[in-house]
Order: sequence, then structure tokens, then C-alpha cells
Amino acid sequence: MLNEIRIIAGKWRGRKIQFPTVTGLRPTPNRIRETLFNWLAPYIHDARCLDLFTGSGALGFESLSRGAAYVLCLEKNREAAEMLRKNAERLNVDTMEIQEKDALVWLTKPSQPSLNSNTPFDIIFVDPPYALKALSKCFALLENQTWFKINTLIYFESNVSIELLTLPTTWEILKKKKAGSVYYYLTQKTRG
Repeated sequence: MLNEIRIIAGKWRGRKIQFPTVTGLRPTPNRIRETLFNWLAPYIHDARCLDLFTGSGALGFESLSRGAAYVLCLEKNREAAEMLRKNAERLNVDTMEIQEKDALVWLTKPSQPSLNSNTPFDIIFVDPPYALKALSKCFALLENQTWFKINTLIYFESNVSIELLTLPTTWEILKKKKAGSVYYYLTQKTRG
């Protein structure tokens, strides 16, 4: 069974991307994506983005649609990763790299940000399945990466308030909001 979600704005506005029914995969809802990309509007043009738990690809495709230069997508579920490739092909995307990898494992290795370049990322999306309870671990692993730079923006969603997470002391919360049971935040690494 395939599901669909629409790209909200940019060059692919109104185009649909498909995603499979996979346990834990929940695309960022339109209302939250609209707010997030309003927050990111000053930063998205020519940005290099990392989408750690890509799922449907809604955040990555929306980023490219709105002018990001490149998105690296990490998705461990084979069916979801294959659908990402099909969506990228349908939209004729050549600036999205899709790796069928577990983001938590990928972050434990001293790695280059992508196969194409060692340039640091400008924006990182961290939206793991809630059941993983992986946010605090992801934050700590990001801090250990040599390519994780000062001024990088980090967006994350959670089903718990920030008070129940361990945010690195080098990060500053720029924006935060709640929609239903979803808390979502835009943060920035402000110091080394």
C-alpha cells in the first residue's frame, strides 16, 4: 500500500511523493512543514542538508524544491529507500543522494558527510521514529563529528518536551512549537 504527501512550495509545488506503509514512518505533517520552512526561509537557498531518518523524504524533497543545493538521505528500510529513489527519478532530481543506512550506525563512524564531498552540512533534519527514543543519542553522536560545524541548523521533532531530552550545551534553541502531540524545534550549534 502506497501513501502520498504533497510538496508544499517551490519548483515542485503540488507534486506528490509516495511512501510505503512502514512501522514508525510518519511524514512531517503539512502544517508543521509549512512552519519549519518558514523558519528556514533565510537559510535554505543553496544549503547542504542531511536527513538522518528520511522516511517519506518529505523534508528532503521540500528542501530541494525550495532551493537547497544538496540533500543526503539516510534510510535503513529497503522499501522506503527504494521509494525515495523512485520519487527522485520521477522528479528528475540529481542533487539528492540516498543511502540505505541506519543513521545511528552511520553517526558512530568517523565519516565524510557524503560520498560526493567533505563539505559540512548547513541544515540537519533529525526525525527518528518515536519508538527508537534516539534523539538524545543522535545529538551526542552529531557533536562527535568533525564535519558538524558552528552555525549548523538542526531541526528535530519529538513526542516529548525538550525538558526530557539531553540537548548539547553548544546548541541554542532558535524556534520551538507544538502541534497536537508533536513538539518541534529549530536549534543551532553556536559554539565548539
